[in-house]
Amino acid sequence: MGRVLWSPGPWVPYGESERCFPGQGCGTLARIRPTRGPALPGPVPRGRPALSGPASRVVLKGVPALQSPEPLYALARMRHGDEIVLEDVNFPTACICRCGPEEIPANGLGIPQRLEAVLQLLPLDCYVERPAVVVELVPSDRERGLQTPVWTSYQCILSRAGCASPLATIERFEFYEWTRKAFAVVTTGEAALYGNLILKKGLPAPDALFQAC
Repeated sequence: MGRVLWSPGPWVPYGESERCFPGQGCGTLARIRPTRGPALPGPVPRGRPALSGPASRVVLKGVPALQSPEPLYALARMRHGDEIVLEDVNFPTACICRCGPEEIPANGLGIPQRLEAVLQLLPLDCYVERPAVVVELVPSDRERGLQTPVWTSYQCILSRAGCASPLATIERFEFYEWTRKAFAVVTTGEAALYGNLILKKGLPAPDALFQAC
């Protein structure tokens, strides 16, 4: 099939012979012949478009205003034990997602804001010791006393969400290998060092599954 040109009627493949389409008003058939020329904007082909920006906000009851459609779709598809990564701006997303998890753009927000919105919908796994994991400091950063205040923010948000487990840490390259098996990686605008965070999905409380309308 050749290029698709825009017309007021149906899709018309470039290079094919004339095609019939229902006329307007009289119910008869009209004929159009594809013309040569540049492809013009027209109906959007079916498929899942990339969603980002203010126009892509979810406007539904019970869904956090900060939650955009693509992260919401990923959370809905995750099952018990699946993991999602909230990455900072230094995370090698393109490399990790090349043959691994799905990359979900959600730029513009820091991870604390995104985490708070995610935890309103995502139950954490209470059957594991480490439902939330960050990258531990490399030896040189530990020796010079580098502080990671963003971890304090994470721990406070996790505690408010009912997570009793402390924030766990693992070695940097082990963390990267772990993320290759994640369900999805959400890109954020978080600029804090050591901001990357892995969350493991748990089971919702039974009463949350059968709430009355």
